[in-house]
Amino acid sequence: MSEAKDGQIGGLNETLHPLTIGILIQGTPPMHRLLLSVVLVGCQAGQMASNTDVSNTPEARLAQRERAAEADAKALRAVAERFWAARVAEDWKVVYEHLPAKVRGEEGWEAWAEWAAAESPFIFEQADPGEVEAMDGFGWQSVAVRTRIRRFPQLEARELNRNDCWMKEEGRWVIVEDRKEKEKIPAKASTRDLLAEELVRDVHAIVNAAREVRNFDRYWDHSDPDDREVVAREKFEELHAEFGFFGATPLWIEVVGDSARVQHELLIKNLHPSLRKMDPQPAVLVEEYRKVDGTWYYDFKTDHPGAPSDDAVAASEQPS
Repeated sequence: MSEAKDGQIGGLNETLHPLTIGILIQGTPPMHRLLLSVVLVGCQAGQMASNTDVSNTPEARLAQRERAAEADAKALRAVAERFWAARVAEDWKVVYEHLPAKVRGEEGWEAWAEWAAAESPFIFEQADPGEVEAMDGFGWQSVAVRTRIRRFPQLEARELNRNDCWMKEEGRWVIVEDRKEKEKIPAKASTRDLLAEELVRDVHAIVNAAREVRNFDRYWDHSDPDDREVVAREKFEELHAEFGFFGATPLWIEVVGDSARVQHELLIKNLHPSLRKMDPQPAVLVEEYRKVDGTWYYDFKTDHPGAPSDDAVAASEQPS
């Protein structure tokens, strides 16, 4: 059997049909039939198992995300405790280390510390970081603080709860405090349907593969049925044919109820004849999906790719 060719046991590349197995067994001497049956069935079972990638099922992918999230939450808890201890003590160098690059700027921590000591709006007298959640490189934490306004220190301190957002930036955790930047972060993991996010991931891959090769029939079939009721098939193709889309990679997926958002980075090329020589431009888009009768669809009418949002355009202009 070591030199078997196609169609023989050692060279099987496809799962054998039961009729083929019967013919092989029937042409074998009786005393070897039992052994051959076991070998053939074993080969077939092994091939079926190898043809099924159990590591790529929605459940398996979610389990992998959850394992990573558990480790991230543990690491973030320590980072947040260090940050808030420094924030209360006004150890500006440590605080600076936990800020996003665009907030730190290029002048260095000493210049930023000089500004913070004089101009940061609040003095934090006490901070009690609560439980941490993490998922997909983002983190959320409730923090009970006692604070007063820096410019009016005579006013009584107030106690309140903050809802902090964190994200990984080049492998390190940074706190996100700007309101517009926080809007670009998905909702807290405990409020989302994490398994459904894996189903949306699969549909997103199908939609973007179809969009990349300009397979408008497949693209149409995976688009929101309600949108298809009000937008003609020809108009749909017209809307989506103006641009080429390449290499869409999800940055995060958020599912709450029957609605989903996917933020992804991709390359967009204007296909107008006068602009065809231009290189594709990087962009970051947030697109929406809807669940209709138990199936997820791309919601093209609310955010069709021919009209990227202002945030997407701004994100595309950020230096990499």
